[in-house]
Amino acid sequence: MSKYVRLFFNRKKKATTTVAGAIEIVVCLQRERCYFHSGHNVTLDVYPNIFTDEDIAERKIH
Repeated sequence: MSKYVRLFFNRKKKATTTVAGAIEIVVCLQRERCYFHSGHNVTLDVYPNIFTDEDIAERKIH
């Protein structure tokens, strides 16, 4: 059974440095995807600073 949970930013390609884009949670179960809005909107210049270097090293976030 194929299953995973991911965070997805700017899925609709609307975020810029002035316009905020949504951070969404993607759940995939048996080739069926569901998207959930996390309730957070951030701009492109803020998003890379959400995760610390420790988070990236521990969780292998790309």
